[in-house]
Amino acid sequence: FPWQATFWFMAAFATVALCVIAFSLEETLASTNRATDLRAAFVAYGRLLVDPHYLRPVLTGAFAQAGFFTYLAGSPAVLISLHGVSPTEYSLLFGLNAIALIGASQLSAPLLRRFLPGRIVCAFMATYLVLALMLLTTTLLHLDGLVITVALLFFITACLGGSFPITAMQAIEHHPKAAGAASALMGAIQFGAGAVASIVLSAIANGSAVPLAA
Repeated sequence: FPWQATFWFMAAFATVALCVIAFSLEETLASTNRATDLRAAFVAYGRLLVDPHYLRPVLTGAFAQAGFFTYLAGSPAVLISLHGVSPTEYSLLFGLNAIALIGASQLSAPLLRRFLPGRIVCAFMATYLVLALMLLTTTLLHLDGLVITVALLFFITACLGGSFPITAMQAIEHHPKAAGAASALMGAIQFGAGAVASIVLSAIANGSAVPLAA
């Protein structure tokens, strides 16, 4: 199939999902707790944006999401164009990193039984920072062979996967009566950060692996 088929499939799938949600998914929120108009929703967003307990985990997740989108946007050029990986091999490596992302996210529950959420997130983010600096250093020193690059990207992605669910939990736990608004705003901020990161990466792309590593 040509590459355009991927986007046609995504559009068709999104259309089907929208129809299922619109016509089959029943509202579970009690009518007394529903927002009566859009103004009430934006008032809730305003309250969330001035709450440090909400913003800290959301912004942490936003920076993590920016890193993840940078990987999504930059890794094809680095692995295929610079390291000579075939499209089929790239898809396998992409699947490997997906396993790292999902697998690390599954560690959240057992880790939360033993450690405080803040400590877990700090550990994941500190490890992510060290690995990212290692990727940048090896790239600048031209030591970024395929194995080293793939290994570092694997563990970087795992760190992101481990932090995502915990930062989401931290953001919403203080706003149980506005969980929907908190979740929607968090998604907008974090995916917005990812979009900006992708645009910046495209703007500074120079045919090397440095923009991705940086």
